[in-house]
Parts: sequence; structure tokens; C-alpha cells
Amino acid sequence: MKIELPEEIKSYIEAELAAGPYKTPAELIAALVLRNQAKNVNEHRLWERQHQSIDRLLAELPDTSAADGLTGRDHDRIIYGE
Repeated sequence: MKIELPEEIKSYIEAELAAGPYKTPAELIAALVLRNQAKNVNEHRLWERQHQSIDRLLAELPDTSAADGLTGRDHDRIIYGE
């Protein structure tokens, strides 16, 4: 099976093999896969922290809902007309 790669990727692979610690393309691919997995884990952790921060902020907001069950738009209609 032959895989065709764009020249940009071929050049990157050749440069990494020439300059890096990788002896074979398989070693380079394994390193790239591990790096990508670590990146995905870090991005997921960042998303989780942001989500938790938003939840904490929302929990701290006061309840401003009207006791009469009307929406802000309903109050505007009553006060200012339609």
C-alpha cells in the first residue's frame, strides 16, 4: 500500500528524521501520535476547568427572577405598553 503525502508533510518528515532523534519514520509517527494525545488531554482538561469556573460563577449569581412569574418582557409591556 502506498500513501501519498503533500510535499509540505514529506519535507517535515524528512527534516525531522534528519535533525531529530528518530531513526525511522515509525518512531517519528509514534512520537507525533503521543504528542497529539497529550495535547488532546490538555485541551480537555482546560475545557473542564473553564466549564467548572462558569458553573461556579453561575451559582454565585443572585436569583433575579420575578416573584410574580412574569418575564422582563412582560414587565416592559405593562410599564411601557406594546
